[in-house]
Amino acid sequence: MTKITSAHGELAARASTTRQTVSREISVLRRDGVLSLGKAILILDPHAMLRRIGHALNLEHVAGVWESIGIAGIAVD
Repeated sequence: MTKITSAHGELAARASTTRQTVSREISVLRRDGVLSLGKAILILDPHAMLRRIGHALNLEHVAGVWESIGIAGIAVD
């Protein structure tokens, strides 16, 4: 499980998108069981998250996905 404490606005700025888009996507990921939202965002299924990000970025391999979105040094179990 990975914990992210950034606010939706900060995540939106990192991804060059809007806060509303981040909120909508977080809702979809919550519905699909990929993450949980409380005081922090908990990534419950890091591999599913990496696959989704890699697909969105048109990457063939997900090995460097975290670094490509500016979140380096997060271990994936």
